[in-house]
Amino acid sequence: MSRPTLAQEQIKRLEQLCRWDEPALIAQGNALAESLLGQAWIDRCADELLAQSTRNDMESLKLNFQLAEELQRDEPDHQKCLRILPKLRTNPTLARQLLLDWPRAGSYTPPSYDLGWHLVNAGLYQLQQLGDPSLFDDLLEGIEVSPQADGFVIDPERCLLPVAEGFEILIQHEIRGIVGFAPASSERAVRLRSGMKRLTIDARYDGYKWEREFPVDCNPLANFDKLSSLEVCHALPLLNWSALDHCDRLQDTSFTNCHLPWTKKPNWNLRELRAALDGQELLPPSWAPDDYICLETGRRLYISRRYDGFDAAAEPPAPPELGFATDSLEARMLRRLLSGRRAQRRDGLALARTHPDTSRRVIWAEVDRLEDWGYFPRFKAPHTPLVRNEINEEILELVLARDAETFAGLETFRMECPWLESLDFLQFLPNLRALELKSCAALENVSAFEFAKNLRHLDLSGTAALRSLAGLESCQALLSCRLTPDQPLDDLRALASLDELRRLAFPWNTFTDLKGLPHGLRLDRFDLNDCRSLERLAGIERIQASDARQPLRVNLRDCTQLRDVTGLGGELTNVHVNLANCSSLVTLSGLEQAKNLEKLLLIFVGCDALEDISALNHLPKLRKLHLNLADLDQAPTLIDRLTLGEGVKVVVEERFSFRQYPFASSGPIAWDGD
Repeated sequence: MSRPTLAQEQIKRLEQLCRWDEPALIAQGNALAESLLGQAWIDRCADELLAQSTRNDMESLKLNFQLAEELQRDEPDHQKCLRILPKLRTNPTLARQLLLDWPRAGSYTPPSYDLGWHLVNAGLYQLQQLGDPSLFDDLLEGIEVSPQADGFVIDPERCLLPVAEGFEILIQHEIRGIVGFAPASSERAVRLRSGMKRLTIDARYDGYKWEREFPVDCNPLANFDKLSSLEVCHALPLLNWSALDHCDRLQDTSFTNCHLPWTKKPNWNLRELRAALDGQELLPPSWAPDDYICLETGRRLYISRRYDGFDAAAEPPAPPELGFATDSLEARMLRRLLSGRRAQRRDGLALARTHPDTSRRVIWAEVDRLEDWGYFPRFKAPHTPLVRNEINEEILELVLARDAETFAGLETFRMECPWLESLDFLQFLPNLRALELKSCAALENVSAFEFAKNLRHLDLSGTAALRSLAGLESCQALLSCRLTPDQPLDDLRALASLDELRRLAFPWNTFTDLKGLPHGLRLDRFDLNDCRSLERLAGIERIQASDARQPLRVNLRDCTQLRDVTGLGGELTNVHVNLANCSSLVTLSGLEQAKNLEKLLLIFVGCDALEDISALNHLPKLRKLHLNLADLDQAPTLIDRLTLGEGVKVVVEERFSFRQYPFASSGPIAWDGD
């Protein structure tokens, strides 16, 4: 079946209508193409056309329209655009628009103009292919060599390029490309090239809160025939520097803080490691992270923005090798350990246990200094660092069990672990004192805490599947516990059996009251920061102070739905309460039930709805009251309604700093020095 075609006059007309800055013209062009081609135009999609090895002019034109429609979106799909750009038919309308209208494609905030960079490079390639000197001369209107002959100056009133947009680094790259690639018949380009004696290129964007470096491509400089001195700074990376060999007069070159488009110590990522295990041939892996439209071929390349020093004599590294055959025992073991299916990972673990020496060649941990492990253990596979959720439960168990003596002294363990279903690995860490596990979405129980009898500090977050703390009672040395489950826990009874527990935190929880708290808790801090579903404090009266001489500190900051404080204070004599930003709190009704309170500190910063604190008048044993009413317009009215008994010492503050009061914590491990 033959593919439909269009006459050249029709194609030219449709190309002129394909402008992403003019939606009405695109609609007109689509309507015209549909009238000429019918269903053949409507049915063709980008994926289908890109999959073809060749495309006729009509099909390339369809891709042009699909690119224009994508670029009209507020957030264009960059990957889709990059797939289309190298496949487009060269035409003057497209070349001009790529070079002049790229800031209108999507939303740009300096220095984030990655898609703009690709559009400009595609435009420069199209410009070279067209070779029209009049088009080059038009684009170079208003551009002159600087008085020092070391760069270009731009007259924004005359220049067609989008100089007013503020993207200086990309605009200078665009100008170098237009000047360098122009044919000898472009009088303006030849004059600019001949006038350039010294060229300085600084590719670093340094603005408020931003610092970033960009690529520098030396290809356009090959035609700067009078260039004698070149200085390039902060190129990330420096591309095609061999093109400078064509600059016969170039004698003085300086490359400061420039970087090669590859790394001297390449690593795979997990996807590439799996590909290598399947026998796929890989380029040096650091060629793959970033896209670049080649100025010479118009094709999509892959480059890497790595911080390796520039050395023109250096050679790119050879692709790394596994070190074993893809059908070897090592490969089979590693494929199973890295599988997305738990049954296969368990098979891999069993295989590794049977062949421990072999397992050391496929998975290992860097254990030079255990105390410097940081947020998660540094595990590695061949040429591949495994981080965060790439460290599955089987890998963790394999390494810890295999090197039990090495890890027996480990005291602090921190890791992000969405894959973790149990804590069985604790049996290999007998001296663990601090455990911090983030994003434990699959963790269903904590029964393995029976192995953590020396644990002092615990932080579990994101435990969507956890409903009970049964097993935690084994941690009799536990001093601080921070739990942030995605859903309320059904059973907290284990907490009451922990005689040493002094600091308990439930930040960001979703419960509406505290009736699930067990009796017998003896704390010095209780943190409910940012519990935005908490409406009532019923149940908090079950908490006792660990030391009657010291206050119980309760942090209710940002509990924006809290309305009822009944239970606060309970049988206690000394309480400090942070109610900052409890924006739904209107009164302190219920606080009058705390008949034993002698000392009370209350922080009301951000409690804009607060109308009445007269419940404080009904605390018969109150001797000292400390109020912080900073930034509350109603503060005078609140104070006027107080009729406290004689002898009550009152302190009222109107300034506030959270550093004044040690309420909140950043996690149990941070409490270690308290």
